[in-house]
Amino acid sequence: SASPTDAAPCDRDVAGEEHNYYSWTTTTTGGQDYDVWVRWQIPSDFQDFADSNAVRVYVWQTDDTTNTVQGSMYDTSGAAEATDVDLPSTSAAAWTLGTLDTSPAGTYSDNGYTTFKFHMVADQNNSVKLGEIVITYYTDK
Repeated sequence: SASPTDAAPCDRDVAGEEHNYYSWTTTTTGGQDYDVWVRWQIPSDFQDFADSNAVRVYVWQTDDTTNTVQGSMYDTSGAAEATDVDLPSTSAAAWTLGTLDTSPAGTYSDNGYTTFKFHMVADQNNSVKLGEIVITYYTDK
């Protein structure tokens, strides 16, 4: 991926797509972790999630052995839908679209909220990046 510049402020992947992201970097030996929590308001015309690859997330890691991103998803009632799912990159220092939940089956109310937790771990002089969340769903309209 190319480093951000004033002209292109977001990371670019090999296809030239730009990614908005949160980066976690540490200089500490043994690794440090950081959690990012995200709430998504369910649209008023929400019917159901797609039958496959419903919730996916872009991740980037210096490598996929000591630097990791795990995702969890909670439905409208707060029940765990997916817990600590590994979202590895397919190769070092590359953006990858990983599946967090293939087809969520919990309770999802129109205009309610779904909560995501992303646990990011980086080891000495390495980093991980959490990019966009891609949600595919059906509408009732």
